[in-house]
Amino acid sequence: MSVSVNGKQAFSTIQNALRKGSSEVKLNKIWKALHQELAIGTPSGNKLWLSTQDRERLRRHIIHETHIDPLTEEITGDRMTVAAGTANEKLSQEPVFGDEIRVWCSEGIQLRSGSAVTPPGTSLNVNPKEIILEALEAITVVENGAAFKQWYRLSANPEIERSVAIYRGHDHAARRVIEFLETVPPRVRSYAAVDFDPAGLIIANSLKADAILAPAHLETVVLDNRINKEEAFNAQYKPELRSGLPESWQALWDWMVKHRAAITQETMLAHDWRLHPLFR
Repeated sequence: MSVSVNGKQAFSTIQNALRKGSSEVKLNKIWKALHQELAIGTPSGNKLWLSTQDRERLRRHIIHETHIDPLTEEITGDRMTVAAGTANEKLSQEPVFGDEIRVWCSEGIQLRSGSAVTPPGTSLNVNPKEIILEALEAITVVENGAAFKQWYRLSANPEIERSVAIYRGHDHAARRVIEFLETVPPRVRSYAAVDFDPAGLIIANSLKADAILAPAHLETVVLDNRINKEEAFNAQYKPELRSGLPESWQALWDWMVKHRAAITQETMLAHDWRLHPLFR
């Protein structure tokens, strides 16, 4: 087994041990490979004992391989930045597209580099700093990726249909969207397009959206197992969550509870449901 200290996981594992001055580490595949290749450390059961000399040899080996001192230097920046200081750009801890958000708009999007057109079925990955905030009138954060891909099918009022749609994403991507929303001027109206279920209401509230998009004609909705996912409602429902919602949204919550409703964005789009905003 061979291991490259140019890999992010291996580099981080070794760096942590060196900075802590660890005299023993768990004998995982990384340390097994280092022991076999470099005769680093002394195995004992599921541990590898590291002497002061072992740690210093390992430090010098990393400096030779990466031109980075794991004890004193930090790897920061994107791959281009890292590539300026070491031959292995993959040591960067930042995702390649980590500084971008995914957007779509039927009217196009005004960027500092020019106007971007996003035809139906497409989207644009862009650094949010490139978006001209002054040109925004309304934005809609879309929770679901499959729905976002077909957001051109949305049936809603003109302001919402013309708004810049932003895919919320997960984890790092979701954090980037939240960071962008914090820079948007208060005059820009924000909408949350989420699944019509308890979790969706909580997400919309966490986004601090001005309004949630909800089915326009709930009184005509016939819930059956082709539309409703009652098991999803059962998994999400917690009575205490109601009190944390805006007062104007609590009637929507009550309707969900009464009908044990959980309807996905895909279902609402597929059935051409018109959505309307319910403001805070």
